[in-house]
Amino acid sequence: MNLNPMKSEINTAPAQSLRVTLLAKLLGIATRKIWLPRIIYTLIPFFYLFTGGIALLSALYLPGWGWFIPYGLLAAGISLHVTALIGLARYRGHRNSYQAKYPPKYQHSSREEPTH
Repeated sequence: MNLNPMKSEINTAPAQSLRVTLLAKLLGIATRKIWLPRIIYTLIPFFYLFTGGIALLSALYLPGWGWFIPYGLLAAGISLHVTALIGLARYRGHRNSYQAKYPPKYQHSSREEPTH
């Protein structure tokens, strides 16, 4: 019999496995692919751009909200960066699909040796 109150004989393995299971489910939900309607997919960068602009303007122009400025600037920075990343990813995807559909006829290489 253990008389030390600091040492517990309670089995914590089920609680840890429950935590791991919940974490795995949350990660699965956060990382799974979803299909969006085309209009929503098209409007996502504009939504982030709009929210970033509103956060930036509210952080700069709301009077008497000094505590809000850092949070507004942080939200604006994150939103505008997400907008740029989405735009860059879409640009690269469209460029790659266009080049796959219409390959250039002539390949010019700058590594060619000049002939004498």
